[in-house]
Amino acid sequence: MSGVHLGPEEGVFELAGPKPTWIWAHTCPTPRCPCRTAILASTREGRNVLLRHAAPIRDAWNSGASHAQAAKEVSGLLVFALDIDRAAAYPIDGHDRIDLHERRDEAAVVERIDGDLLDELGCLWLKGKGLANPEQAIQRANRVVIQGWRQGEMVAWNDLFKGVRHDLYWIGDRVYEAAEAYCPVPKCDCFEVYIGFDTRTPRGGPKPGSVRVLRSAPPKLDPNKGRVELLEQLWAAFRARHARYEERFARRYEIVKKLGAKMPTTEPTASTSTTRKVGPNDPCPCGSGKKFKKCCRQ
Repeated sequence: MSGVHLGPEEGVFELAGPKPTWIWAHTCPTPRCPCRTAILASTREGRNVLLRHAAPIRDAWNSGASHAQAAKEVSGLLVFALDIDRAAAYPIDGHDRIDLHERRDEAAVVERIDGDLLDELGCLWLKGKGLANPEQAIQRANRVVIQGWRQGEMVAWNDLFKGVRHDLYWIGDRVYEAAEAYCPVPKCDCFEVYIGFDTRTPRGGPKPGSVRVLRSAPPKLDPNKGRVELLEQLWAAFRARHARYEERFARRYEIVKKLGAKMPTTEPTASTSTTRKVGPNDPCPCGSGKKFKKCCRQ
């Protein structure tokens, strides 16, 4: 076990709705275990009922006993496991996904868990394993270096904050990942966000495409050949999980801009602009993250 001690009410969340639902999340505490699950105890009877009935799970977690076994013995609560990357529900001691079309009690909980809460569960997962929160660490850093990043490119959120959570979606028998990228140039006000969708399972599967979001224009879908319907499905699933995605993008955009000021860059000079020809599809030398033909060439 990790040896980490969680506070008496850490991991308790209220899910909004006509009748609020309360959940208490306990992630896997084993340091080297790669599982991405949290055991959720849930009730509509209020916070106090949740804390009283689920206390044995927290006690087991903090003492190093099997919190999963404790969860199976709890009564008066709905208890199941949740994959925090896929937002998929499982029995506590099973490997087959719960069919949420048939199990409406679990579905009523999962459907209220949005992307922001999943991110919080990702941070709880890190803490439970005794790992540092990368979002806190990188914002305290004096210099931000991203391996493989080059000036003129957008910055992937998960390249900045590794390990918190992968935004995965199950469509049919395949799993896809949505990766958000932002312009890091502090002086640029493009408010451009790029969401690339990639196939995670099976590995090497064709990429569905991407979505480009700007402040004053509707999102632009750019599907790969033959992937129009799939990209539309994924974008709809993304918007369902991130119902307030404009607020999410605005918040993250400002964070990336602040960190962009800490990233090592080489400002373009007259000499560099005359010795190296910039092609229309190359990143613009000004560092905006746009193609040259859509930026300073205009």
